Amino acid sequence: MLVQLKIGGAAAALALLMLVAADGRTAEALPESVTTQLEALCAGCPVSEALSGELFGDDNDALVVRVYRLEPDWRAYQIAVFRREGSDDYRLIDATGLVSYNEKGEESLRVEKGSIFVASSWPGMRVATSTTRQYRFNGDAFEQIGEERESFFHGDTIPEPGEEEVRVSTNFVTGTVIEYGPRGIRSSPGPKVRPLLRDLAEQGS
Repeated sequence: MLVQLKIGGAAAALALLMLVAADGRTAEALPESVTTQLEALCAGCPVSEALSGELFGDDNDALVVRVYRLEPDWRAYQIAVFRREGSDDYRLIDATGLVSYNEKGEESLRVEKGSIFVASSWPGMRVATSTTRQYRFNGDAFEQIGEERESFFHGDTIPEPGEEEVRVSTNFVTGTVIEYGPRGIRSSPGPKVRPLLRDLAEQGS
């Protein structure tokens, strides 16, 4: 379950945030160990999302936090993953760089099935697109194991020659790409390298 949180940039204020666990349980406020590391990662950046869920196979709820950096002509966010090492002690395990995004689109996070899901959508002028990436911990970093991309036309939009609504599913574990479209289902070899969460830097303009 996702909860969006909007606050000021002071590190002390971050500790007042409440977050919701992946199964809908209300969790504690963000611990000081987390807020201190967030401030070092992206000083003064407000937190917009904070999720709790099991990610490391140790039956302890990890924390996944998204912070935003807002400039007059530039917007970006950063995702940080914290592993629980004590009652209120969390250690930063992985984080993206600054990921640029367009305010006309939408971004969201999910924590479920031992994975982090990073979703983005873009309305476009004629064709809307959405992308969901799935990341799982490999013992060292979070690597991408799956991706779903979908494009579809707005309302009464008439497709131009060569345009079509498609859904493309990429399995980075098996190295397979499956495309679902009006011409049926097609399978092809996929990428052999699994991208890392820390290398995520995207979202269209």
